[in-house]
Amino acid sequence: MEGYRMAETTLKFMELCPCIRRAGNQRHHSFRNRKIYDHELLYCMKGRMKLIIDGSEYMVTPGSLCMIKPDRFHSILFDEDHSGDVYWIHFDFIYRNDMETLSQFLASSNYVMTLGELPCRNLIRDDVSLENGIYFPDVMQVKDPMFMEDSFQMIVSLYNCHLPLWQLTARSILLSILRNMIEQISESENSNPSRRRIRYSDIIKNYISANYFRKIRLEELARETGIRSNYIGKVFKEETGTRLVAYLNGYRLYQAKKLLEETDLTIEDVSEMAGFNDIYYFSKSIKKMYGYSPTELRRICLKSR
Repeated sequence: MEGYRMAETTLKFMELCPCIRRAGNQRHHSFRNRKIYDHELLYCMKGRMKLIIDGSEYMVTPGSLCMIKPDRFHSILFDEDHSGDVYWIHFDFIYRNDMETLSQFLASSNYVMTLGELPCRNLIRDDVSLENGIYFPDVMQVKDPMFMEDSFQMIVSLYNCHLPLWQLTARSILLSILRNMIEQISESENSNPSRRRIRYSDIIKNYISANYFRKIRLEELARETGIRSNYIGKVFKEETGTRLVAYLNGYRLYQAKKLLEETDLTIEDVSEMAGFNDIYYFSKSIKKMYGYSPTELRRICLKSR
């Protein structure tokens, strides 16, 4: 969710020079609450899965292309009734002098970390946006599935074979994937007038970040945005792909997790300060989001420090 966006670097198109770190294929393997150091592209070939990024939920189906950004909690939950098949690529958008340092660090330790913060914070990549205000969404449905499928298969094959110049060949293919994404994003923004104005969802997110600890009424959001209260949820869903209630709940849970990690407040106080007035509902929501009760989550986070 944009409310949690970390440090961001804006690149010009001519600066794009992606370097692939790892690539592979994943079949029906779910995981919860993962963080990574670099960017990861996921392309769904088969099946269905739920992708959760900092509280925002997306249903991923064949043809979905996902961009996992650095240092963001995310979970992938495959639908048990639909066997999944996903290609993935870990990469940097540009060449960096510390690429070898990060690769060596990842080779000698866990590539990801759950629940706690990633160690070696200096190795975490910035989020990336591009000139002309282009920002890669968490999930998009591609218009040319055949091109995307062939491109991912070729990159994974090149990575597995590691023939001479594999990185150079794979880089050119990844550039084609990124160009395809940029063209589709630009086309969508140019054809949708609502994307050219200030987004109502950004106003709503800013209001939530300043008032999440108390009850927020639709009438308040209506005053902030100028939209009738009975249309607030519809507009937010159209602009973000996420239900307003789900975003608000996810934001509050994210803030609650930070309080559990960083303070000695009681569970009741954390619940209240994060905007929950029902301790039972708070505990149930925390466990659903992170897989642990508030007490267990605090203990695990303390151990990971």
